[in-house]
Amino acid sequence: MESISQTIEEGLQAKDILVTSNLRMVQGVVNVYIRNGLQGQYNAGDLMQEGILALIRAAEKFDPNRGFRFSTYAMYWIRSAIKRDQLSQSRVVPVPQRLHEKHKRMNIIKKDLKESLNRPPTMAELSNAVGMSEVQIERCEDAIAQKFYSLDQKMVNRMKPNNIGDNADSMHSIIESKTDENELSQDQKFLREDLLKALDSHLSEVEARMIMLRFGMDTEQSTSKRGGRTIGEVSDLVGLKPDKVRRTINRCLKQLQVLVGDDFKYYNRDINL
Repeated sequence: MESISQTIEEGLQAKDILVTSNLRMVQGVVNVYIRNGLQGQYNAGDLMQEGILALIRAAEKFDPNRGFRFSTYAMYWIRSAIKRDQLSQSRVVPVPQRLHEKHKRMNIIKKDLKESLNRPPTMAELSNAVGMSEVQIERCEDAIAQKFYSLDQKMVNRMKPNNIGDNADSMHSIIESKTDENELSQDQKFLREDLLKALDSHLSEVEARMIMLRFGMDTEQSTSKRGGRTIGEVSDLVGLKPDKVRRTINRCLKQLQVLVGDDFKYYNRDINL
């Protein structure tokens, strides 16, 4: 047992020496990306980390009996790992490396077919040459060609020529936010339930419905951007004049504040229904 343990220990020490002695090889591959002006596009630290992990894996898999130098064998692992990390960093949503390789091979074959046929190849011709179905080719092209946009990206609105620079609309400002009932926090759900109980206990059915319609607490679809309805919309739904609806809502709010106002003090003031 002692001889086995000693052999394992010597093997681990040899692997450590092999790895530490070839760290410059990893740095050399990473420097290629830095010299090509890609330092701002890719994280050099991440590339270095992936290269070192590949170097360790190469040291574990290396077989000197095959007659190859370790640097030749390890360089394949290092370049492959850094290339995979480069592809993952270049996209917001990573695409599998096999799709990148298929797309690259497909472009080469497409270029050769175009030169030999003196015209762009059809989908059927490309499918036969690549060995993929037409559906697989379309999915591969769609996966590589997909684009992503930031919600903070400034939008050019030709109808509003003065909205430029800091005043320009962003995608975040023009996309409607739809909050689902399931997205409410636990405190919001409890507050909503307590408010509905208070309305049923202290107000009539018509008064409670007006409050619910006005502040967006009803289950019906609201036409207002903020979730609640305007006085005019509530007036049309309950069949009363707008002035009477406004006075009734104000009176009910004052009544609720006196009767149950103290019961809701423990809720966070920042909660919005």
